[in-house]
Amino acid sequence: MFAIKTKARRLTHGAKSKTMLLTLLPLGSLIGAATCFFTAVMTFAYGASTVFSTYPFAGVLRAHEGLRQLIPWLLLAAGGAFTLLFSAARFTLLSSFYYRTDRNQTRPARFLSLKMALRAFHCTALLTLRRCGWALLLLSPALLTAAALFLLLQYKGLPRGLLWAGVGLAVGQALAGAGGYFLLSGRYCVTRYLMYLNPLLPPKEAIASAVLLTRGKRPFIALCRLSMLPWRALCLFSVTRPFAFAYTRLTHAVLCETLFAEDKTKVGKPAAVFFVGRDRSKKYGNL
Repeated sequence: MFAIKTKARRLTHGAKSKTMLLTLLPLGSLIGAATCFFTAVMTFAYGASTVFSTYPFAGVLRAHEGLRQLIPWLLLAAGGAFTLLFSAARFTLLSSFYYRTDRNQTRPARFLSLKMALRAFHCTALLTLRRCGWALLLLSPALLTAAALFLLLQYKGLPRGLLWAGVGLAVGQALAGAGGYFLLSGRYCVTRYLMYLNPLLPPKEAIASAVLLTRGKRPFIALCRLSMLPWRALCLFSVTRPFAFAYTRLTHAVLCETLFAEDKTKVGKPAAVFFVGRDRSKKYGNL
């Protein structure tokens, strides 16, 4: 772990200002997507004439019924476009950190494309569903205990000692579930790194390969991620954000590179063996 952090700290020099510039595009596209989706929902709920009543074109909207019906759908389309832009920009930002660990790989600018945006969005959607499923599964005992306590308090009442015992049980279950989720979510940490190494790799295969690649190393990954939590907290402050953000992302990039290099060296075969399913080395090339 010390070697990973030392290399990340060395790569951080000169990356702070460039990193902050690269974050502007995904941040701006995320704000644009959220604004469009929120305005579309408000338009569906209250009507375009009400939502845009203070705008100069409000009179045109009141005079044309078809335009009022079209506005929310245009906003949804704009939100979708901003979402794809965010997916491509975020993957390009992550690729810039991966590229700093090995200059012989693909340049990050090549990932700013519609095709890569769709693949990145597909990967993000799959990872979100899997992580939400694990979180719901691991936190369900705490949620069920809390729901049972609430129902008992509402209809029957509980002695103070039994109530505090139930609260303690729910808190313990929640902490255990959160710890289990933190440990298990590390199995997906190299997914985007594998897609960066092989842009033609399907997202489902990238996720399955990431699970295979991190098998037996998840406690080490969890400890490394846990050690970065204070640095992630520093990303919330404008003074420390440039260094902290670059350092945390580069640490993750070096961790992915290390995990991949260790398995490739240990197995001693082309990197394509890590990808489940049929052999794609002829079509895509070895990594």
